[in-house]
Amino acid sequence: MDNYGFDTTSYEAVGAGSAPVGNVVLYLDMAKVFEVYTQAMKTAFQMGRQARTDELSLAPNQNVTTPPLPLASPAGSYLGAYDRFAYGVYDDEEKYGSSVRFWDPATLSTCAFSNRDEALAYARNGVAGYKGVPVESIPPMLRRMNWRQQV
Repeated sequence: MDNYGFDTTSYEAVGAGSAPVGNVVLYLDMAKVFEVYTQAMKTAFQMGRQARTDELSLAPNQNVTTPPLPLASPAGSYLGAYDRFAYGVYDDEEKYGSSVRFWDPATLSTCAFSNRDEALAYARNGVAGYKGVPVESIPPMLRRMNWRQQV
């Protein structure tokens, strides 16, 4: 018989010596076990959400103001953006405005450039600096433009 790691030979005190105990029965209320497990998982999930909110220094349902694009973004201007979680290059102010809620406002950094390659280099170097890794280890962007690439 498999004993699942338990010592099946238990002893009880009998006078000066001890004798093996026979027929030990253990009853588990599985409904209670599952109920407690479910509650513990819900609590852990809520604690994780709260930790993430605290990490971003945001209160739940707090509206984050949109950091503006650099002044006078003329046609042909590219915005390089990065924070500690992602980087991206934008040439459309409206698309940047739509994505700003996904950026970490505490660490967001942006700069305007005259060409895409400079903006991309700025953003990749910035996020690599936050991560403390070489630029070569940063994954390439999945989209060429107007995209927030997580790392």
